[in-house]
Amino acid sequence: MNENRYTTATDVIKFVEDNFPVKVNLRTMQRTLARLGMVWRKSKKKGNIYRESPEVIQKRRTYLHTLFEYRSLPPSEQYLEVWTDESEMTHHHAFNYRSMVPKIS
Repeated sequence: MNENRYTTATDVIKFVEDNFPVKVNLRTMQRTLARLGMVWRKSKKKGNIYRESPEVIQKRRTYLHTLFEYRSLPPSEQYLEVWTDESEMTHHHAFNYRSMVPKIS
């Protein structure tokens, strides 16, 4: 990325194109960053810069507060934490509530 603390859509495009065999249009990257909860602001020195929206920051803080509060409970009151890797999920996958109900034989 760039040497200063601000990140632009052009910086992200350069990083992606340097590390992956793809070409990315500027407007496509801007829309993608917006969908990820990033907002842009005008900067006096660098042009348009991206940062997280206040809603995303608040959601992360709430999640982390709840997680750490839960982890501070005695082990007998905690549930098993399970983390999943959804990197292979595509738009063809659908959540099926029936998969959460045990089968009755």
